[in-house]
Amino acid sequence: PVDMRIERDTVEQLVNAYFAEIAPVLPVITKAEFLASPAPPPILLYSICLVAAARREVPQSVFDAIRYAVNAVIKAEDVLSTASIVNVQSLLILCMVGDCHSQFVPNALSAMWIRLGTAIRMVRAFAAWLGLAWRGEGGAESNRCRRKTSGSTAQRRSSRTSR
Repeated sequence: PVDMRIERDTVEQLVNAYFAEIAPVLPVITKAEFLASPAPPPILLYSICLVAAARREVPQSVFDAIRYAVNAVIKAEDVLSTASIVNVQSLLILCMVGDCHSQFVPNALSAMWIRLGTAIRMVRAFAAWLGLAWRGEGGAESNRCRRKTSGSTAQRRSSRTSR
């Protein structure tokens, strides 16, 4: 993974801030689900940290370092081409804040819409690939995660079309 050169305490504060202030409003992933993984995927961890770092009390240098790390992971792990629940969750989280994508507004907005569209297409692909498995296989926790991710995607889509 990419070295963010950010103190562990800062990362913990950002994760806690995300689950205390942001996740209750747009619950893409719960704290329990996040903590269930002993080593969360870098893209998910960095996405959560980046959205939390967009708050005013976080220094710009921290936000910039995490944004750089997120963009590096997206390229290195081919996040936009690899359909997975973690990638969908990460992309949806990143789309909560336009500044997460670039420091230049036109680039940021274009990247945000590309990433959101990719997340939506991934969810639709899951439905096509999994068929009955979307409803029945993988256990209750997996199904709840899929429903929540699908619901979050639909929520973002409906807010976009209502403008």
